[in-house]
Amino acid sequence: MKKIILLLCVFLGTLYANNYKFANFYYKIANYEKAIEYIKKDTLNYENAKLHLLWGKCELGLGNTNEAMAAFERALIFDEHNVEAELALLKLYDESGRVELSESMLQTLEQEDISEVQKEYISKIQGRQLETYSLRALAGVGYDSNINVSADVDELNKYYGVGGNIGAESTLFGTVNGAIEYKNELQSKDEWYVKAKGNLFYQNNLDAHYYDMFFGGVEAGVGYARANYNLYIPLAYNRLHYLETDLFSQYSLNPQLTYALDQNFILLSNISYLNRSYLKAEYESRGYSAIGGSLGVYYLLENNFVYLNAKVNNHSSKTSNSGAYVSKLLYSLSLGMSYRVNEWLGSRVDYLYRGSRYEDSLLASDTKRSDNYNQVKVKLFHDFDENFQLFTSLEYAQNSSNYVPAEYRKYVGMLGLEIKY
Repeated sequence: MKKIILLLCVFLGTLYANNYKFANFYYKIANYEKAIEYIKKDTLNYENAKLHLLWGKCELGLGNTNEAMAAFERALIFDEHNVEAELALLKLYDESGRVELSESMLQTLEQEDISEVQKEYISKIQGRQLETYSLRALAGVGYDSNINVSADVDELNKYYGVGGNIGAESTLFGTVNGAIEYKNELQSKDEWYVKAKGNLFYQNNLDAHYYDMFFGGVEAGVGYARANYNLYIPLAYNRLHYLETDLFSQYSLNPQLTYALDQNFILLSNISYLNRSYLKAEYESRGYSAIGGSLGVYYLLENNFVYLNAKVNNHSSKTSNSGAYVSKLLYSLSLGMSYRVNEWLGSRVDYLYRGSRYEDSLLASDTKRSDNYNQVKVKLFHDFDENFQLFTSLEYAQNSSNYVPAEYRKYVGMLGLEIKY
């Protein structure tokens, strides 16, 4: 008799465990009524927040707003830190005009440890007329194994046929950078806003001051945001001091569209135009204009995310007597992930591939120059609170080319502190 009871318990446990799996399957194929049937059968998992989260998604799929709210609220009863349920409720509260509940949910989310992309998504679904400021500052020290991005000295000597080439220079460095941003959601125009931003970057190289860099810029734009998308059109101006001279200035127009497919998937796309002018006579022939576009996707999961982005840019020389290797086609693919190991430690890994195909041929050859650039960056970080982050990072980059002087590899290690307000 005991064996029969035991087998019956195992059978019922398996049956109930499968209810959630079946419900999730029917949700994915958009058969929401069938999914809810299995959810209601899953009494063993009734106190599991993910069951009610799925229930809420199904009710949304059927257009049942009030039932969806109730399901997401139940999810928070069983897991008060369920960010996905909080985001879903925030959107529903805001769309239904439940202002006080929306405000309360925003305050709750501001205390959560969520990703930057999720924070940006929250700002898109607030639906409030706000005037906001934000500040970011970073200071760090590090080591660069090839600050002048030089090819191997032996390869350079062989290529030029003479000795005395310098090769890679390594150095310790210190860097500071920061940005301040102002945003105003226009009270007279629903969903419209204006934004302005200023940013600065400075790097001091202990053993190679010739390569010290100072970069600054300003940006201003207008945007339009609704519950699940945001269109922003900024115009920017930047200037670079490098190689002990005011090297170039540039302006760019960069319309950007962010679209939230649901609480987890966010699409990002943009088109861009850039015009760069070199400020000294000996560099003027290197000026160019560029037009391009990109398309990317983020997948958010609680405190973690993964992303994939593809980009294409076409550079065209601004002068008839162009410098060598100015006009080119660039295409790149970047991917990465951010993963919180535990409450104390977070991690991020990014990979970038960039291909460059030049219009110019190599010297004494009909072969056109072609480059392939690969970069891997690993970062570990600890958040003291929502405003302070201590991090360390290691980057490896390599450029392969059929033009020998353009080949190089380098390592960059860094330890820093980032502050956000």
